Amino acid sequence: MSDLLARTIGPQISIVMDLDPREPWAMADANQLELAILNLAINARDAMPAGGALTISSSISQAVDGLLQSGAYGVVSVRDTGTAFRPI
Repeated sequence: MSDLLARTIGPQISIVMDLDPREPWAMADANQLELAILNLAINARDAMPAGGALTISSSISQAVDGLLQSGAYGVVSVRDTGTAFRPI
């Protein structure tokens, strides 16, 4: 997916992959996960017209808020250095 992301967001934005070496296992639809990450990357690109950095990270986290069943969860995060939406 790295090649697709690089072609989609262009050379003015650097892609940083910060993946947990423990490689969290998850049961997910690979195509839907890729589409979600691609859509977030496109939104990030649009928020960084002058360039910036896009960071995609993975981690393992424990559910602590009581909303999820207790246990370990794989977490995928997408962050950018673009402008944030600010309502008027």
